[in-house]
Amino acid sequence: MNNEIFLRTSKGEYTPGSIINGAVYLQIGSPTEAYGVRISFKGVEKCSYDYDCDGRKSMKNEKVHVDIHEASLYSQRESFQFGCYVFPFRFELPLDAPGSFQYIGSSVKGSWTCDISYKLHAYAEGADTLQASQTVVIYQTDEQSLAERSFGCAQETTVEVSRFLFSSKSIHITTRLLDNFVETGANLQLRLIVTNETKVKVTGFSIKLLRYFRLFLKDMSVKGHLLDNMELVEDLCHVAPESGPHVVFKMTGSDSQVMGNAGFDRLQIPLKEGLCGQSVEVAPSVSAKHVSNRYELEVSLMFSNNHTESLMLPVPGVLPRKNTKWSKWNPSEWVYNAETKLSTSPFSVPHQLLRTEAFAGLPSFHVI
Repeated sequence: MNNEIFLRTSKGEYTPGSIINGAVYLQIGSPTEAYGVRISFKGVEKCSYDYDCDGRKSMKNEKVHVDIHEASLYSQRESFQFGCYVFPFRFELPLDAPGSFQYIGSSVKGSWTCDISYKLHAYAEGADTLQASQTVVIYQTDEQSLAERSFGCAQETTVEVSRFLFSSKSIHITTRLLDNFVETGANLQLRLIVTNETKVKVTGFSIKLLRYFRLFLKDMSVKGHLLDNMELVEDLCHVAPESGPHVVFKMTGSDSQVMGNAGFDRLQIPLKEGLCGQSVEVAPSVSAKHVSNRYELEVSLMFSNNHTESLMLPVPGVLPRKNTKWSKWNPSEWVYNAETKLSTSPFSVPHQLLRTEAFAGLPSFHVI
């Protein structure tokens, strides 16, 4: 029997302000000097922008959003005896923790690398080779919004069509997303309803998925070395790496696709884009210290009287990919029969919580 250590949280994805419940599993099958368990949790935002202006220039910023560094979860005077142990833990995420994010790209004006990631780490004190780590995915929204994600707020407008000098009829347009929060790589679903009291016909439509990507970097050495996509605001350089709103995806269609001028339902808009001949997932939505990324749909209808009506529909959230490594974890049999070890550490767990739903998804714990 080998010495092993595993790290497991109750979920793969969390929201800011939520509590992360988890456990460290330790098997001692051969003599060891390990006598305790420590955990670390770090969330770091890193952004850089490289461009060419009077010689190559690079701006880099970093922000640590959460840092629990080698906190003692459990410790004893003597080394662990042969056996299997589990050390439950819990801690709270900051309310202002930004979502997990990664975006690497380039344009004619420069290149950028942005990463916001969260990693949990555990090791056996006294036997540093016994280590385990796990990525934690953060959704930048709240649990209630995720639970009520279906049918977002509608955008609507009315087009007045004159018939005679003092008479007119209207065309009413309503559009909405069927799901406010969609994982990158999946599809947005759009509903469009056209209520037409006139003889004017819909002749076509256009839908654009727009991205507003911005960097906010602190580097006063850029003064006098700015491109036209940069602006100094106090001590920050605001950068629009893709310049104005970037068209990620565009779809056009004719009147035959608008369901007899009544609109359409569940129109699929992929959260992917073509880069270097490949289809890749778009970067998630995020609002952080040094980076902001959001999406919007521009929905336009063309009419037989040569009028075009456009509505702007915000996309509340493009979520990062789920934590697939977490969902694919295949635990060893011994973790289900591990002996629970608690301590006075602020990250340890009161005994009464171990038999609640908070720990029900973790091996060795059962709801009473």
